[in-house]
Amino acid sequence: MIIGRWVAAGFVLLVIFVAVGIYWEPPSTLSALQPPPGQPITDAEVQKEPHPFIDLLNDNDGAVLAILTFFLVIFTAVLADVGHQQIRQTEILQRAYLWIDIGNIRALTGEDGFVPRIIIRNAGRHPAENVAWAFGEPHFTSNNVWRPDKYPDAPTGSVTLAPGAEMTHGAPVLHIPSEHRGQSVYLYIWGYVTYDDGFRTGRIARFSHRYNMKLIRPVEGLGRRAFPKMAARFSRDYNEST
Repeated sequence: MIIGRWVAAGFVLLVIFVAVGIYWEPPSTLSALQPPPGQPITDAEVQKEPHPFIDLLNDNDGAVLAILTFFLVIFTAVLADVGHQQIRQTEILQRAYLWIDIGNIRALTGEDGFVPRIIIRNAGRHPAENVAWAFGEPHFTSNNVWRPDKYPDAPTGSVTLAPGAEMTHGAPVLHIPSEHRGQSVYLYIWGYVTYDDGFRTGRIARFSHRYNMKLIRPVEGLGRRAFPKMAARFSRDYNEST
């Protein structure tokens, strides 16, 4: 970018130099040819004054054309790069940005099952269009650092999410084995969300939320949170966006 600016400056200086050279008039010697008073000047006596700069250009017209063409090409490339950078900056500042917040896990009536939830938030300045989501298979492990090694099935949904807005979605019903409850086991709720950010299509926001099974709470009715807030964490891996 700095080199491009220097080239552009060189091109401008070259144009100025050529313009000054063309419009500069050498000292005239016509006064030396003036006849006595009252006698007209004949055509033979009028001589065209030579112009050294124009003569130089005429003698080297091929080289001059090549130099001007080179600078014109570089200058055009610099302008194109500046325009691309401006478009890129506009995209960064104005696009939609989705991030996937923890929505906890809700218990169904009694202990028939649980519904993991996510909250999709738009932190950008443009509506996120064609928002779709997909959940992977819930994973139980004693490892507090786990990363999925594959994508879940194709996402579902086609929603438009306004700037600053959010929406909650639940995963398929989850059954937590009794042997995992109250133990040093972690439950991972993971998946991804796809959307169009207003400038590009196919953006992806991945998520992986980790729940500590040691902190699961007794279920006392419909809609209770199965975990306290302190039990839920963003996983160290897989929470990525494009």
